[in-house]
Amino acid sequence: MNLKFSSLLLPSSFLVLVLIIMATSSSPNLFINATGNGLRVGFYARTCPDAESLVRTTVRNAVADDPSIAARLLRLFFHDCFVQSDGPRYEVPTGRRDGRVSKPSLAANLPEVDDSIELLKAKFEEKGLNAKDLVLLTAGAHTIGSAACLFMTKRLYNFTGKSDSDPAINSRFLRQLKSACPLGRRRFERVPLDWSSEFKFDDSSLRNIVNGTAVLASDARLADDSDTRRALLSYAGPARGHQADFGPDFAASMVKLGYVGVKMGRAGEIRRKCDQVN
Repeated sequence: MNLKFSSLLLPSSFLVLVLIIMATSSSPNLFINATGNGLRVGFYARTCPDAESLVRTTVRNAVADDPSIAARLLRLFFHDCFVQSDGPRYEVPTGRRDGRVSKPSLAANLPEVDDSIELLKAKFEEKGLNAKDLVLLTAGAHTIGSAACLFMTKRLYNFTGKSDSDPAINSRFLRQLKSACPLGRRRFERVPLDWSSEFKFDDSSLRNIVNGTAVLASDARLADDSDTRRALLSYAGPARGHQADFGPDFAASMVKLGYVGVKMGRAGEIRRKCDQVN
């Protein structure tokens, strides 16, 4: 069975607005100016000048009540941009129009947990995203959030079809994962994607890959390719103090993702009701 990271296909204009609040008060200010494709920072300044501040305040309060919301919003933004186009603080170009169609077949090109590294790279390249973006937008984003055990069944219990486990998993961590996700049970039990700091936005999810403690197979595969491994080690390599700056780079990739599949003019719409086409 093909398993994808499932999500609701929500209106893209809402999702892009929501991304502006992914910062916490302790995060550095990152100002990334990006224009083109009809998007711009402050898109709603004239028509609805309080839009972004209202969304920021509302969602920040929601995340304070339930920290898991932050990871869900990251996932929704990724899926929305890929299908139809708590982190560092940065300016988000807004103005994405909503699609007129929402159906499962449109998600056929989403990355899957059991994809090979070659297929993962191909899916990202098709969207104009490179190996560095792949590392940041998948494993990097997994610094927060959780996953259901059903996404790990093959990796833990039948990796090559011989009732085996993924050899990339640290042996001690393998026992922990199997204990949390026993075969045939707890399929919908959720486990943290980053066991060391589940609600802290940092680069530890990338270090987990190097240490053999990545939860998802797709994250572990990033160490199997020279391009993605090079990007991975630039953040999680042994040269302490010389790593690339994860926060600003993650923000840059998120802005880049926001430009994937942007609809212009009559190709999209601004919905009167978020859950219905006009």
